[in-house]
Amino acid sequence: MLNIRSITTSTPHPQASPLSALAPVRDSRRNAEQIKALLRHPRSRIRIAPNWKAPHVIVNMRSAQARIHASRHRVSPIMWEKLIGTPAPTDAPLFLVTLSAMVDEKSLRGPLRNVTVDIHSLFRSIVRNAWIQRDSEGESLTWTWHALLTQEQLEAEPLTTRPHAA
Repeated sequence: MLNIRSITTSTPHPQASPLSALAPVRDSRRNAEQIKALLRHPRSRIRIAPNWKAPHVIVNMRSAQARIHASRHRVSPIMWEKLIGTPAPTDAPLFLVTLSAMVDEKSLRGPLRNVTVDIHSLFRSIVRNAWIQRDSEGESLTWTWHALLTQEQLEAEPLTTRPHAA
């Protein structure tokens, strides 16, 4: 069960790492679409049941292979406001989305920094500019982000790199 008390309040990216501002790489589009599809699926809603597990997908990135778990939890406008400090959007379902990436050391194809760049890029393409809280940043080869999203943001296409205009 998600422990809301363990999440600290922050403003959008107050001490954002330069890695979190990177644009997603072109080959992450398919991975981001898979994860967005998981988040829209009813199984991604957190259940209070002993056998519930967040759905996951295995993604192959340039730097490693990762198992990405994706889940969402419906939150009230009051909780939204407590976490962000600003009023919640009206007339829209609100969700706390959790994205967690786990990498096996055997699948690494380079330094940990490259894996972090790929995962930040992938997660950023999914949550875009939403409020985020990072719980772990590569410790034990695990990255976890929590983001507050509206239903509209959840259904939006993942952010991808756009070709440069000539």
